[in-house]
Amino acid sequence: MKKIALITILSALMITLIGCGISKNKVENDTPEKITVNYKNEIKKLTDKEVFKMVVDDFDEDEEEEAFALTKGKQNGDESEFELWFLNSKESKKLADAFIATSDTSIETINLGHKYVLFNEVQVRQNDEMKTIIYGVEKNQAVELYSKNRINLFVENNELYAYNYSYYELQSDFKDWMSLSQQKYHFKWDDNSKTCKEYEAKEISEEEFFKMSNAKNVKEKIDNEIKNKYSKTLENVKYTYLLREDDTVDVNMLVELKDKSKYKYYVTVSCKDNTLETDVNILEGNKELKLNI
Repeated sequence: MKKIALITILSALMITLIGCGISKNKVENDTPEKITVNYKNEIKKLTDKEVFKMVVDDFDEDEEEEAFALTKGKQNGDESEFELWFLNSKESKKLADAFIATSDTSIETINLGHKYVLFNEVQVRQNDEMKTIIYGVEKNQAVELYSKNRINLFVENNELYAYNYSYYELQSDFKDWMSLSQQKYHFKWDDNSKTCKEYEAKEISEEEFFKMSNAKNVKEKIDNEIKNKYSKTLENVKYTYLLREDDTVDVNMLVELKDKSKYKYYVTVSCKDNTLETDVNILEGNKELKLNI
């Protein structure tokens, strides 16, 4: 009788274990598409806003996928009301209460040694109410690792950059005549300390600039382009030079015309082993030692 009871108990235990194994495999074998759909359905229970953008991934490498969802309400002109959510298999959390922004607002997965989420809040007026946040996931929870107002970070060739938007006066006699330009700044990410900051820069003299190989070639190309653009109206060009920690050199130009108009331009060239690249692309505005934010 004891033997029969023991066999019965063992049989029941095997059935239970097999059942658990099937359930676990079912979760593990869910496709990314199905997991995304499940998270979207969960969002519908939490807010009356539509899912605008969603990223799903195993951010903390625990074999369980999490989701970041950007939801969007009705559009009013160029702007809408948004919310930012984080979801895992057990719970949901609102990371950002309702905020007003444009449809350029975004979330995306970025790989900076590990997978993170880059959130950019975009406003109609650049630099005024812009915001960028880098999120990670630790122990199945969203963690804000970096946050900065008045910029939006973007990824290019696995590197982080941001644009600075600046206005400058074109003519001293016309105070309302202003020009908007954007200048590109390079940021570095330390994956060990989970910190983000600009590459540092220092101003160098023209004498130091000309000690670099190909400097004369670069300067001649810039001079020729400026002279071709302004022809007989050119009065003077003032140059300043910035050497950056990311092995680039910014050449700033203040172009003065005979009618006293002034225009700002810059060129960024790479500098490897004290040798400058010779491709020249003149852009509007001047670069600063660091972002003025």
